[in-house]
Amino acid sequence: MIESIADLIDAIKKREEAALAAFPDVEHPGITGAMYEGLTRELLQQAVFRDHDLRVETGKIRLPDGSLSRQMDVMVVVGEGTPIPYTDSVICDFSRVVAAIEVKKTLYGDELIDAHQNLLSIGKVSKDTKVPLRLARFVFRRLAHSELPDDGDLSVLGFEKEMMAVACIQEVALPLRVVLGYGGFATEHTLRTGLLTRLEKAAEGGPVKGFAPPQLPSLIISGSNALVKLNALPFSAHTSEREPWLVFASTSGNSTRILLETLWTRLRARLGLPSDIFGEDLEVEVLKPLLLAEPLHVDGMNGWQYRSVELSSSALESEPASTPWEPERLDTDEATILGILCKEHRISTRSSEVWRAFSEAKGASLDAFVERMRYASIAAIDHNGDFIVLTDLLQIVALPDIGFVAADNSTGRLSRWMMKRKPEDPRAGV
Repeated sequence: MIESIADLIDAIKKREEAALAAFPDVEHPGITGAMYEGLTRELLQQAVFRDHDLRVETGKIRLPDGSLSRQMDVMVVVGEGTPIPYTDSVICDFSRVVAAIEVKKTLYGDELIDAHQNLLSIGKVSKDTKVPLRLARFVFRRLAHSELPDDGDLSVLGFEKEMMAVACIQEVALPLRVVLGYGGFATEHTLRTGLLTRLEKAAEGGPVKGFAPPQLPSLIISGSNALVKLNALPFSAHTSEREPWLVFASTSGNSTRILLETLWTRLRARLGLPSDIFGEDLEVEVLKPLLLAEPLHVDGMNGWQYRSVELSSSALESEPASTPWEPERLDTDEATILGILCKEHRISTRSSEVWRAFSEAKGASLDAFVERMRYASIAAIDHNGDFIVLTDLLQIVALPDIGFVAADNSTGRLSRWMMKRKPEDPRAGV
């Protein structure tokens, strides 16, 4: 489904952009901006689900403290807002806003900062902000490979994971925030450079507020290129325990699909939509690392520092847009311990006899197994020393030609992969 809708929106977008290009003499920036904002609202009308009282609006957001945000070019909201007299704008309550989108005909550095500042006005998470805790737990599990404490005392996590927990809570409490440029940065490389340059310029005078990971846009699009925040909604990076949070990555050629995946992930979490809206989902977008984030504590203050990943234009262009998805292959011992984990939900690596026997069986390869499970976002050892599941529905399957495989099947992806796969020839490689 997502593929057909993405193709439809791309076709409409190309047609309507050509229509807008027929008015080159309209040089008033307000009118030009309104044209592209109107186009974006029209496109999103095709992308939202009609039977859930979803609306695509422009206007302001009433924040939890009662104040108003800046004017938002486009908002996807649940339910009706309050009309602002004699305008097309409405005021929508923060709790109803699923996404806020800043639209630019051409996106360059100054426009990127302007859009970021506008989206910052949506606000910060406070005691008045409702936090979807189940979603926060899922996101933290995927990003920090640990569990949020049941009593809410984040200090038991240690400094780095506590900072990650705060970031995850803010991510799920705030709406999806998108910067959408129809043109501007022409290549994936120049878009990456554009963000890095603006971050460096903002930090020239030392630490600055407003640029922590949760405050940065969720998605930045320029033409067919995109910068994606890896916040597990839906995208996250496969990293080791020793690596910092890979918070941004880039992709090229599929920005409309990326936009739909991020928007529909929020809508699914909000409205309980079925997983089949994403289609077969047997292709994985290739995301090239861009920005690493590490928490730090300096002069009594907490913050984040960034480090960029430099990739040349040729390196970016050599990567495919996507690769086929496959589950993780397991040996018999690995399948057994994961099967126990599915039933018990957690296994103590310090006191469990089952884990002791498994670790003895694995020997020197134990660390490699744990790292592989973490990298695949299947399971990990948390801050308590417990081996925990990272997925919503971990399933293990035995196949006659390749043995055991495991994956999250909460969206039916593993089931679809099994239905479509061609069994391997057991004689291959002999």
